[in-house]
Amino acid sequence: MPLMCIIYGLQYLDKTTLSYANIMGLKTSTNTTGSQYSWLGSMFYFGYLVAEYPANRLMQRLPLAKYTGVNIIIWGTILACIAACTSWPGLMVVRTFLGIFEASITPGFALLTSQWYRKHEQGARIGLWFSFNGVAQIVGGLVAYGIATATSSGQTSLAGWQIMFLWTGLVTAAFGVMLLIFMPDNPLKARWLTPREKVFAIERIRMNQQGVGNRHFKKYQFFEALKDPLVSLPVSQSAKRQTNWSW
Repeated sequence: MPLMCIIYGLQYLDKTTLSYANIMGLKTSTNTTGSQYSWLGSMFYFGYLVAEYPANRLMQRLPLAKYTGVNIIIWGTILACIAACTSWPGLMVVRTFLGIFEASITPGFALLTSQWYRKHEQGARIGLWFSFNGVAQIVGGLVAYGIATATSSGQTSLAGWQIMFLWTGLVTAAFGVMLLIFMPDNPLKARWLTPREKVFAIERIRMNQQGVGNRHFKKYQFFEALKDPLVSLPVSQSAKRQTNWSW
């Protein structure tokens, strides 16, 4: 959980780094206009949207922790590469690829959480690592302030926005390596558990009725999920609330 919390905070910080970089002179250094800068934010989500489906299929077919760790390392490297961009087209390309490789983080962490915790435990754990979005805002603001202060006094050879991208990108890649090394693909592959403890870990989540390594897409389960009241009920309740509000 600590590793997942930190990495999820970093993925939020990676998206907000663009705002800090703008204050530090990104648009001036790359000759980017206001409308072009707005597109930089949109291109991230276009890449994210396109990659979401293939990323989810690959997570089912490939070792989950290894696939997620590799994506984290790649997106951290891409983020650091933004420091070398000198024009708007280059920024557009890099931001698109950043969205593509970040598409696996939220579903990947949700799957990892489901492999270790029972259903009634998952909500609190997901809420915990998701809450690090707020922590990232606090830490990111302090780091950006420190970098901006140092660059304004002429203590650095690089622009402040370049240092910001390098710092966040390299830290993200480093934690991706840590996840690749320490996070098992499932409880059965955890090196730090004894055979007896692995059995206990699987028994804990038996009631989830989901398994820990099924890599096959089953159509009947897809249609069964659509018929599940837990899926349809929130939608109907939302529609009911909107109707009551209109009256």
